[in-house]
Amino acid sequence: MTADATPALAASQPDAVRKPGRRPGRAGPSSGVPLVDAAALRTGDRTARTALGRRIVAAFEESGGMRVINHGIAPTLADGAFAAARRFFAQPPDRLEALGTNRWGRGFLALRTNRKPGYAPDVREAFDLGLDIPADDPRVLAGKPLHAPNHWPDDPTFRHAVEGYFQAVRDFGAALQDSLALGLGLPEDRFRPLYRTPLSTMRLLHYPNPDGTPAPGEFAMAPHTDFGAYTFLLQDATGGLEHEGADGAWHALDPIDGSLLVFLGDLMAWWSGGRFKALRHRVVGVPGRARVSIPVFYNPDFDAELAWPTAPDGEAAGTRASMACGSYILAQARDRAALLAG
Repeated sequence: MTADATPALAASQPDAVRKPGRRPGRAGPSSGVPLVDAAALRTGDRTARTALGRRIVAAFEESGGMRVINHGIAPTLADGAFAAARRFFAQPPDRLEALGTNRWGRGFLALRTNRKPGYAPDVREAFDLGLDIPADDPRVLAGKPLHAPNHWPDDPTFRHAVEGYFQAVRDFGAALQDSLALGLGLPEDRFRPLYRTPLSTMRLLHYPNPDGTPAPGEFAMAPHTDFGAYTFLLQDATGGLEHEGADGAWHALDPIDGSLLVFLGDLMAWWSGGRFKALRHRVVGVPGRARVSIPVFYNPDFDAELAWPTAPDGEAAGTRASMACGSYILAQARDRAALLAG
């Protein structure tokens, strides 16, 4: 769907939302990342959506992230995506290797193939996918960056489960953008032209049960901020995810049943002229437990020119010159690659 269509979020039915509650034996939410009830996204009440938008703005200004409940993504879709991920990573190594990344970077990534500057390689494996654009599409034939077909396993149930969840999260992102616009004092549809074909990717992540004491500089996933605008993260009950607080210390982001984590990345911090923050985070291994998480990276169109809008009252929310979304993300990737090479 396009971002200017009505988001196909799940209706307010018992199966579409879970009551917030802590997993047994888990710590509560980090005090630095607020819990936000997004039920207003699915109502026709503009006043409620505006109030929600203001809470979102405050969360992005203060921490660069939030925990969202009542987001409208059906639990059956989330559970299906988790089940598909677990089945995928349980395959024999030779079958996983056969699904290694295609020439466009879509597919399986083995343990310790991803590294962040200043750290040892991450102790996790992944399966990367994005908007599935056929190999004979003119954009792919022309070599347009970040436009590619996926490298699907033969199992059709895997693709069905993964694509269903991926679409639901993109629908949530479209609705979130509308509410954010209202919270900024802008027309509700202000961001829609920038998200007609969102530059969205999805990653299934598997962190094996830690084997012994980590080596110096080794993490399940090393500290970093994400490249893009938004990260929508679904995590299992294992724990291990942490964020860096304003105090410079690391704080647990233990899972809350039925919640979705929303992080801002570097693009949103740049786009807003520093008004919003990119949330720095990491994953530490939990002894005796493997971990699965599913981030969706939600960005504007590749060619969308990003200049932060000015609110109706004349307050400039950002001061940076415009830049195409794809150009920004590619520049970020090149910069980090250069740091690794150096």
